[in-house]
Amino acid sequence: MRLKNKVVGSLIFVHVILSGCFSPNKRMSKEIEAMRKEIITLPLTLMQRYVGHKLTVQDGENMPYKLVIYTDSVECSSCALNSMYEWTDILDSMQNHYPSAQAVFIFCPQTDKRKQFKVKMLHRNFIYPIYLDTCNAFLRANPHIPSNPLFHSFLLDENDSVILVGNPVRNKKIEELFFKILEEKKQNAESDAN
Repeated sequence: MRLKNKVVGSLIFVHVILSGCFSPNKRMSKEIEAMRKEIITLPLTLMQRYVGHKLTVQDGENMPYKLVIYTDSVECSSCALNSMYEWTDILDSMQNHYPSAQAVFIFCPQTDKRKQFKVKMLHRNFIYPIYLDTCNAFLRANPHIPSNPLFHSFLLDENDSVILVGNPVRNKKIEELFFKILEEKKQNAESDAN
């Protein structure tokens, strides 16, 4: 079963590269492959976790599958926050059909813009957890993540290995692959349980 998962994962990776989801640029292919070779560390206990307008206790960190959406200090954190509503359909579908998957939104706004970002975030009342990384813990724990924002959305498996790179909100093919992978993982777990 594990060999089948690796073969399917490799085929999905090749499909993404060849289908035009990413430029056929060799550098991009190398960066994706480098991400796939490294374990992603989620130092969520070093971050502030907000749900809605409340600072909350960490939980759900041990979900087998995690969709990580990272916005670093170079990107416009407020812009990303303003577009959070675009994730609603995908997140609702994840919650309803794939309870073993969790979205992890990590924001690392510039130091001089953190207060403004926090005020905006608290007024958005987003029902899914948002992690505020004020000490750059995520990037320090994962220096192998490319600086290009195209690589800042990815799906992790139960071993915290990258199995898909890309933003399902911005790319329909990535969205299809994302749900195909989750469905396959769900079916594999059900068949293993029987």
